[in-house]
Amino acid sequence: MHPDRITVPAAGDGAIQLSEDAEETDGPVAVVDIGSNSIRLAIIETDGHDFLDVIEEARAVPKLIRDVNAHGSLSDESIETVLDVLRDFMAIARGSRAREVYAVATSAVRDASNGSDLVARAASELGMLVEIAPGTQEAEYAFTGAVHGLPTDRGIVIDIGGGSMEVVRFAGRELIGAWTLPLGAVRLADDFTLSDPPRPKQLDVLRAHVERVWSEAGIAPIAPGEQFVGTGGTVRNLAKVDRAGRRYPLPRLHGYGLPVDRLEAVADELARRETHDRADLTGLNPDRADTIVVGATVVLSVLRIVGASELLVSGQGLREGIALAHGGHGHASIDEVREAAVRRLLHRFGASFEAVRARASVLDALMGTLQPTLSADVEAALREAVALLDVGRVVDYYTRHRQTEAILVAHGIAGFSHREVALICALVRQAGNERFSTLSYEPLVIPSDVASLSEASTILAACDEVALRVPPGASLISVANESAVTLAVRDSHGSRNLSVLGGRFARAFGVPLVLAGV
Repeated sequence: MHPDRITVPAAGDGAIQLSEDAEETDGPVAVVDIGSNSIRLAIIETDGHDFLDVIEEARAVPKLIRDVNAHGSLSDESIETVLDVLRDFMAIARGSRAREVYAVATSAVRDASNGSDLVARAASELGMLVEIAPGTQEAEYAFTGAVHGLPTDRGIVIDIGGGSMEVVRFAGRELIGAWTLPLGAVRLADDFTLSDPPRPKQLDVLRAHVERVWSEAGIAPIAPGEQFVGTGGTVRNLAKVDRAGRRYPLPRLHGYGLPVDRLEAVADELARRETHDRADLTGLNPDRADTIVVGATVVLSVLRIVGASELLVSGQGLREGIALAHGGHGHASIDEVREAAVRRLLHRFGASFEAVRARASVLDALMGTLQPTLSADVEAALREAVALLDVGRVVDYYTRHRQTEAILVAHGIAGFSHREVALICALVRQAGNERFSTLSYEPLVIPSDVASLSEASTILAACDEVALRVPPGASLISVANESAVTLAVRDSHGSRNLSVLGGRFARAFGVPLVLAGV
């Protein structure tokens, strides 16, 4: 085995290789998104390929598209507002030690007759170079950011902004078609004057318009195996409203699944309320109260048109895509994203790569002998938990399992689905406390997972205990008979029953676990 790499056996063929070398960057980059509804700043750490972390954000909401809709140009007041925001964002970028600032303007500035005036003043007064992205380029940026940390290989991505909707069809995580459509939430809210609350016939007219625009674009329906991914503030707010109304164990939106029936329920609830009542709805950003019904109608209409059963929500999009695109390395595979996410967590929390190596070796030996009746999902989660078990140790040794769980819940793991993260967290927590109920992760963990998780958490606890007693680089042989499962370890001293596990291993597998020296 290469001394600088950890081999964590995968659930299927092959193995994940975790390099101990931390990614080297010259510092974060700052990305400014001058959108039709809002202007946003993200300070992002990335290598431009497989890892990406947002470490700071800022936002302003000038709704530039309303100027452009009404007059075809940006007013002097709007330009001054934008420049003031950009001036503040430049200060944040400097304070964050950003090595580069990438600024991109989208639909409103693109459509404004004097958009170039804003670009010229940003350059001369602030030294900021602003790219006015064509619609298809905006779509590519949004796609690159949206799918980066999602376990998805092919499908459709929509990004609903204030002025336009960008659409990408992708396969093998590569773009194969891009469109920009005039279906932005603020644009349509201005074009379709709705009563407050809107009447059903008014929404029918809006739906017919969306169907017509989509049909004219010639975008094919969802095919079997494709996923429908949504990004942008409208999509994220709809997901927040849905999540606030149900019990859900993970706080992060990136990777949240929103089925059509629940999206319909959210859209109906929003449409029943007047604007001032919507602003108080849990999960909804109050500054979207006047446009969210239009946005929800557009999203739901598109899902119905393409025949998608679920909206997979991306918490990332244009800004992350810009940062990745400027790295110039192409799109990372999902395996590369997963490996980078695990590696970054280990580095960030000072976890021992040698301990991971030892636990992986014990796991290999035990799995070959025990042949536990684990489901494929739980076995895959166990192999990841072996690597991630120690990230909470730096917080507190005595509560390390609970601390690891809390870190993974709050931080997420890029490239893994919400169900995969929940299974890993449940395993880690139950490894430290046999009585922990893994069903606290419902609905992501289901009753049929419980027995598999119980066996897997016992194996994880055994890997942790045995690894403490295995000399670096030692080989292990696992043998089972009617009286015990014995792990023979070269250069280990003596033979012992691992009483630290109590009767847990015997309860799970019918015999105790014994560690013997060779």
